Amino acid sequence: MRARDTFFIASRFHDETDAAFNGFDVSHRGGQPGFVIVSHSKQLLFPDYAGNRMFNTLGNIQTDPHCGLLFIDFNSGTTLQLTGNAEILWDDAHTKRFPGAQRVIVFSIDAMVRIDNALPLHWQFGEASPVFSMPGFEMPVAPPPPQGSMRLKTISIAMPQDVDGPKGRNLATGIFKQPVDGKIMLSRMGLQGDGQADLRNHGGSFRAVYVYDTSHYEHWAQALERDDFAPGQFGENFTVAGMTESDIHIGDRFRIGDALVEVSQPRVPCFKLTLKMGADGFHEQFLNSNRCGFYLRVIEEGFVTAGDAIMPVHRDPDSLSVARVNALLFHDKGNLEGARRALDIPALSLGWKESFQAQLDKADPAGS
Repeated sequence: MRARDTFFIASRFHDETDAAFNGFDVSHRGGQPGFVIVSHSKQLLFPDYAGNRMFNTLGNIQTDPHCGLLFIDFNSGTTLQLTGNAEILWDDAHTKRFPGAQRVIVFSIDAMVRIDNALPLHWQFGEASPVFSMPGFEMPVAPPPPQGSMRLKTISIAMPQDVDGPKGRNLATGIFKQPVDGKIMLSRMGLQGDGQADLRNHGGSFRAVYVYDTSHYEHWAQALERDDFAPGQFGENFTVAGMTESDIHIGDRFRIGDALVEVSQPRVPCFKLTLKMGADGFHEQFLNSNRCGFYLRVIEEGFVTAGDAIMPVHRDPDSLSVARVNALLFHDKGNLEGARRALDIPALSLGWKESFQAQLDKADPAGS
């Protein structure tokens, strides 16, 4: 499929109040070979270019996302039929991946049927449409490498396990992460094979992945006088390079492997970090250091691999750094203007927005 340059899409419009306008539509989509991206085994991405002026298909998808795709191998007559649901993505973070595209469609697969040699007629390729030689219709390419050296060093996962907690009590935790190799699926709720025990304070769509910069390892090695750290030491999923809290902003978007992610909030440590580190009160020391790391929200699902480059896609010019947002909530609580500014960041997680709103309400109960 990654070599296909064309397919057909069937959609429908159904209005129970006016049957005369109901019906099905089949249209063609084309692009340079590789314009259809397999983001993972159950999802495709493809661009929509300016040549589509009638918008029948897009209008149908807006009202009824269920549709079907047909791919044909014109050399052998083999067909691949897919059914599922489509969603139109309008954000430029998506369209930048496809030069010349005006929007991107994500197609989630429900079922597929492949029929070998289904068509008795075969065709030979003649030449590409002259449209693709026009400016703005280059081959799909990844964003240019960043000026810095942001990279995914290791991926670490763990399912919850029972451990001995404070005062001899048994507790479940997923903080004991271990590095894994190979391609790992990153979905909207987190990494394949990873889990959390306390779903109220960990995990979920705004905390799908926890990221920590490897430069902090040296700081903690000196502060704790230890040299036994391993990847995932602080409970992070992604150990990265070049992404400190002062450099990364809430709302920053990055392409990592096949996935598109967005920074959603700083990390708030709990006593389980102290338990893992074996250092009394470490979670408070960790919080006060402002070396907290941050969480990612997943915008486009896809495979990620240790060693992947981390490509910047978008930054909100009105946002604040992870370090600043963390300081405003925990270390600079009297800065109400800063709290209001943090509250206005669209990408900030709902939990952090509630905390800043509570901070403002406490300072001004009457809302004057």
